Order: sequence, then C-alpha cells, then structure tokens
Amino acid sequence: MTSSDRGRRAAGAALVFLAGLALFAWGASQRTAWRTDELRYLEVSREMSLPDGSLIVPQLAGKRYEHKPPGFFWATLALQRGLGLELEPAGKGVSVVSAAASLALVYGLAASMGGVPAGLAAAAVLASAQLYASLAMRANLDGLLAALVTAALWAFARAEGVAGAPVRHAAWLRLLAGGLCGLALLVKGPVALGIPAAVVLAFAALHRGAVRLRSWLPAVAASAVPGLVWLAFARAEAGPHYVSNLVLGHGVAHPLGLVSKLQPFWYYLEQLPLGFLPWSLMIPAAALLAWQRRARSAGDAFALAWALAPVVLLSLFPAKRHLYLLPVYPGIALLVGRWLAWWREPDAPPGPALRWASLAGLRATGALVLVASLAAVALHRDPGRIPGWHLAQIEGLATPFERVALLLSLGLAATVGAVLLSSRSRRTAFGGGFALASATLLLLLAVVHPLQSAGNDSAEFYTEVAKQVEGDRVVVLEGTDFAPELQLPDTTIHRVFEAHEVLAPRFRTGPDRALWLIAEEPHLRRSQARGEFETVLRHESPLGKTLLLLRVGDAPAGGAGPEGEAASPDGRRG
Repeated sequence: MTSSDRGRRAAGAALVFLAGLALFAWGASQRTAWRTDELRYLEVSREMSLPDGSLIVPQLAGKRYEHKPPGFFWATLALQRGLGLELEPAGKGVSVVSAAASLALVYGLAASMGGVPAGLAAAAVLASAQLYASLAMRANLDGLLAALVTAALWAFARAEGVAGAPVRHAAWLRLLAGGLCGLALLVKGPVALGIPAAVVLAFAALHRGAVRLRSWLPAVAASAVPGLVWLAFARAEAGPHYVSNLVLGHGVAHPLGLVSKLQPFWYYLEQLPLGFLPWSLMIPAAALLAWQRRARSAGDAFALAWALAPVVLLSLFPAKRHLYLLPVYPGIALLVGRWLAWWREPDAPPGPALRWASLAGLRATGALVLVASLAAVALHRDPGRIPGWHLAQIEGLATPFERVALLLSLGLAATVGAVLLSSRSRRTAFGGGFALASATLLLLLAVVHPLQSAGNDSAEFYTEVAKQVEGDRVVVLEGTDFAPELQLPDTTIHRVFEAHEVLAPRFRTGPDRALWLIAEEPHLRRSQARGEFETVLRHESPLGKTLLLLRVGDAPAGGAGPEGEAASPDGRRG
C-alpha cells in the first residue's frame, strides 16, 4: 500500500466519521433521555460534578454507586466542561462521538482489506443496524464500550498485518490495543477484556499461524494498568469494601447470574437478528463466504472471528441483555460489508452452496423489507391495527415532517425490497444495500426515535409536579426513574423500596406541610399501603407505564390542581 493509498484511506475514514457525527448528532437532538438507564447515568454524572461529589467514586442518590466504573461519567463531564454543553447533550454526545468513531474504524479496516467499496458497505451496514443506530443516540455506556473495543481490535489488526499492509511499529500498536482495552474496562468492567480476547483466540484458530500470542503479553499487562490505578485511588477514598463490592459483586456475580437478568443460553440467537435488522438475513451467506476464504484471507478470518466468537462467549454467561452485543456489531458489519463488496467484484465464481445462500439472503431480505414496508404504508392510516408497538400511536404523535419522512423511507424501502427480490445483477445487489441503508437510517432517525422520545419525555409531568410540591419533601418509589433528581433540582428527594416506608415517622413534616410520592402505577399497585395515598396527578402514556404523583394523608396540597389532573394533555410520559 503506497502513501497515496494510505492518505486516501485516512481521508475516507475522516469523511465517514464526520458523516456519522452529523447524522447521529441530528438524531440525538430529536429525542430526550429515556426513563431507563439514560436518566440513571446522567444523574450519576451530575452528582460527580457537585461540590461534595467525587470524581473518583461515582455516587447515585447520595450513595456510592457500586454497579459501574466511572469511564462513561468521566467522558460525559469532559464533554460538558470542555464544550460547555448541558448535561443531557453531553451524555448523548459521548455516544454520538463513539458511534461515529466506530464507523470510521470499521470503514478503515474494511477498506484496507477489500478496497473503498467494502469500506463504504461496512460503514453503511453498521450505521443502519437497528440497535446500533438506537444506542448511538442514547446516553449509555455501551456505545463508548463498543468504540474502545473496536479501536483495540483495529490496533490488533494493524499490528498483525490482517489487512495485508506492511506492519509498522507493531510493538507500539500492541501496547495501544492493550491500553484501549484497559480504558474500556473502566467503562463496563471485565467484558471489555473478554470480547477482544475471544476475537484474538478465534482468529488464531481460524487463520493458523497468524498470531504469535506470546508477543501480546505486554499488551495484556497494559490492559490492567488503567483499572488498577483507578482501583487504588478508589480504595484510598472509599475503602476496600467498595472495591470488593464493585469487583466481586458486579464484575463477577453479575455475569454469573447471581444478581439479575437471567436468560437462556440461546437468548442471543433471538436478539441478534432483531437488533441487526434489516441485515440479519444476509449474515449466513456472509459467514459462509468468510468461512470458505478464511485460510487464504486473514481479513475474512478476522471478520468471522469478531462476528461469532464474542456471541458464543456472552452466551456462556447466564446474565444477558440485548445491549451487551453492541461491541460485536462492528465485526458483523465488517463481515456483511465484505460480502456486499464481493457481489460487486467477486474474486472467483461462487460454488453452488455459496451462490444459493447469497441469493437466498438477498431475496429473503427483499421479501421481508417489501412486505413490512407495504404493510406499514397500508396501516399508517389506521394505527390502532398495529399491535403494541410505538408506531401504533403515529396519528397522535407524528409531526408533518415525521409523516413525510415515514412515507419516503417506506416507499424507498419497498422499492429496494422489490429490486433485491427480483434482481440477479451483482452490481444491483451492491447498490441496493446502500439504498436499504439510506431508507433504514431515514426511518430510524426521522420517525422511530422521535416517536419513542415523545412517549418517553418526562419534562411536562415534572413541570406539573414542581407546581404542586412547591419545595415540600418528595419521596420516590425505587424503580420509577431518576428524572426527579434531574428535573426537580431545588427539591429534596428521598428514595424508598416499598411504598409503606413513606408512612414512617422520619418522613413526617408537620400538619402544615405535604408529603409527596412519585411512583409508577404497577409498582404502587403491589403495595399494601396503596389506600393511604391520594392521587393528585395521573400521567398516562400509550407508549409506556403510568406515572403518579400522590399526596400522603390529609396534608394540604402545595399547589392548586384537581385530583387526577393529567400532567400532559397528549399523554406523554417520563
């Protein structure tokens, strides 16, 4: 590879990064933080920045947060302070930058292995994979973890000459890969080491003699440095109990299923096809192509190892979530992107099995996209017939722009589906992939996520709550969300695990002051103390659970408002 080739590849990666940054930043600006992990992680970041907070030991609701290392929270605060952003845009910005960086790295890998068409195809596949695009716009840990793991595996591929380029400064690249794994360890724990290790070992097995594992021992040592340094400071500040709870309680007990999130062994075989839509039906043919070329092509062996080995590893642990697969998505995109490029310029006539699998993957994808698009177009005028998903409320929530984007994306998807279903042309198959990526991105960024955000916006509810409580004490039933701390900053917030704890003497504030409880209706319904509360605000949403603001006993309300008043006339919730 000449210096001119390397320069063009670097320029292409920079353009891919900027395009991803613009796309995902725009998408993130169309949505608010959702009432799951996002609000919790934003609250941890906020409490770390308080005058009495700690930049070493994360805190949540005034207590040490023993579930996650501080890597994501540090990155959020760095963006917040470095660019002068508000907390929520900073948290989402970490994921946006991480997602764009992953796109650029995958482009660089695929382009160096198979040329610019393969690089563009891999980046397009990754950007439009459903779960990847979704997490690229959320304030969550997984996007940053995936970017660091991708960067570490990029450094590994460069050090080992996987792309066929001359190896330069291999020792430094190995140390870089180890250091990046160590930084990823500070984001989400041991999985940051397990996934790259699984890829490296699988690659060594698939492409025999390609890796001298002994040369990677310094990288293994480097991967432990960031975590050990942080743990030393954390132990000095919070004591050995905090360190043991984090390392053993979360780092060991959690993946072994001793905490929660237990799922069967085959869970990821169900979740991976859903999260990687619309490309899932192309994976078998792409894997078969890589399998047939693994012995003579280090790039194919590497992509196959990245796509398969971590899935097997994660399946061995009882605790599973669909989010855990995100660091695997760049590897699958690399696999599918190389397969799409092979359709454009195949290096040899395919055998019968590969030809059959490839045509089946294209036509099955085309049929699925065509049927789904036509069904959505037919049903969008009667959304109540779409069972139980966010598009069921499109009539009440979509803006005119979202409606136009919906019809455009579905029309383009239907056209692409028909082309893939009927075409035998190799170039048409390659171009159809880019059209499919465009339609999917338009649908996800301009329609699906704004609709989901509209159904998860808690700002209006808490605006009404602030009018009611007027500085009185507020208790939150655990499991609701962490929006009260973020959206009621001038109010004292307490948290309880059971509703009856609100009736304890420590919460009594006198006959002239009200005591308030914020809870999700399902959590409150299970409580034996339900009859002790008076409902003041009831906030229903067709897209999620019902939020309640309740007043305890006979204390007067802090503000005016009839019982049962809705927090939002259009049914939006937190």
